[in-house]
Amino acid sequence: MGSDEEDQVMHEIPIFLSQKLSPNLHLFQYPVTDRIAVPESALNKGHKINARWKPLSKRFELEMPLDDRLDVYDPEKGEEFAEGARLQLEKETPTPTGSTAAARKKEDRRKEKERDERKRAGLEGNDGPKKALQSMKLKSEVVPDQTTYMAGSMRDGNLYLHPINLQLQLRPNLDYLDALDERNRDEKRRERAGGEDSEEEAEAGPGAAPKKEEGKTISVTHKKTEGESKYGAASSSSALRQEFLQRMQSEVEEPWVKLGWSEMESDKAQNVLDGLFDVPSEVLECTTKPLDFLNEASIGA
Repeated sequence: MGSDEEDQVMHEIPIFLSQKLSPNLHLFQYPVTDRIAVPESALNKGHKINARWKPLSKRFELEMPLDDRLDVYDPEKGEEFAEGARLQLEKETPTPTGSTAAARKKEDRRKEKERDERKRAGLEGNDGPKKALQSMKLKSEVVPDQTTYMAGSMRDGNLYLHPINLQLQLRPNLDYLDALDERNRDEKRRERAGGEDSEEEAEAGPGAAPKKEEGKTISVTHKKTEGESKYGAASSSSALRQEFLQRMQSEVEEPWVKLGWSEMESDKAQNVLDGLFDVPSEVLECTTKPLDFLNEASIGA
C-alpha cells in the first residue's frame, strides 16, 4: 500500500455507553486465589459464602468456607486458629454504652482468671467441645484509580460499556494470628511479673512487710518548635495523625451491612449479566476534535 493511500475501514463496532450500573458496579481482584467457590466438602454441610460491607468506609469482607477434609486440613491447627478468631472477635466487639475503661479491664482480668482455671483443669479454655476454624475471611483494600475503568461486553456485534465505580483487592485476613500472638505475649508478661514477685517475697522472708517503692524525682522540659503557636497548638503532622486516627475510629464504629452472594451460574447472577446489555440506543454526537483528543491523551500519559 502506498504512502498516499488512505487506510480502509475494515469493520465498525457500534459502542453503547451507559451509567445505569455505575454507582453499584465494582471490580473485585483476588491476587492470592484463582477461584471463589465453596469446596464440595463444605457444600455438603450446607456452608456458603457470606458477604458484608461498610458503605461509608468502602470496606468489603467475604467469608469463604474451608475445605476441611483430613488430607488437606489440620484439625489441631484449625482449633488453635478458631481460638484466635474468637479473641479477635472479642476485640472488635464494641464496648457497651456507659462502661468505663476500668470496668473493661476488670472484666478482662476475670476472663483471664477463668481461662487459667480451665487450663489447669485440662479444658484449655473451652466451655465445651473444641471448634475448628471453618472459614477464611477476605478483606478488601481500595485500589486508587489511575484512569477511567469500564466493564465491556460484546453481544450481537455491539460493544456495551459501563464505568466502574470502585476497584478493590481482597486478600486473606489473618488478624486471628495477631490475636494469638498478643495473648501469648500477655501470658509471658504475667509469668515474668509473677516470678519477680515470688523472688521478692522469698528474699524478704515470711511475715515481712511489702517492699515500698522508692520515689524518684525527674525533670521534664519542653521546647516549643516553630510549628507550635504560643498556645502550644499541635503541628500539622499531629493534625494529620489525629485525622487518620479519627477516620480509623469511624470505620471501626460503622456497622456492617450484610449482602447476598450469588454464584455465577445462578439465575440472579444471569439477570445482572443481562443488565449489562440493557442500554438505550441513543446516538451520541462527538464534539471533540481529533487533535484535541490526542493532545489530552499525551498530557495524561
